[in-house]
Amino acid sequence: MKQTITTSLIALSLGLASASAMAADSMVDVMNQSASAQGVVTIPAVTMGENGFVVIHESNAMGKPIAPASVGFVRLTAGEHKNVSVILDRPVKPGEKLYAMLHHDTGKMGVYEFGPGSTDVDLPVTANGSVVIKPFMIKGGM
Repeated sequence: MKQTITTSLIALSLGLASASAMAADSMVDVMNQSASAQGVVTIPAVTMGENGFVVIHESNAMGKPIAPASVGFVRLTAGEHKNVSVILDRPVKPGEKLYAMLHHDTGKMGVYEFGPGSTDVDLPVTANGSVVIKPFMIKGGM
């Protein structure tokens, strides 16, 4: 019995270390960009430590991200991705501050479920104790 508990604790510790290592490999790089009449933003570089989502969040009047609500997302596989297009639920306007945030895929695989009324699945990815999130601005012009 004692060996089973010890073995289980070691396996759990290794699993947590592995999840932390995957999250530490996750990053998102953003840039300010022109407004898109079609409601599409481009994220220049994303590294996912595991399969998950790049989610776009709006900002409130104080410039902080609004969550759990989002205005768009795209699912990505583990690895490095360049020029990721995210289709938004609405067109963007010049002067808007948006946030690109990485989320795990822990509920129904391939289905983004984190949102109002469902905040226990597809949680934000954290690395070094912080959520992997970056702000960017929508510039004027097309």
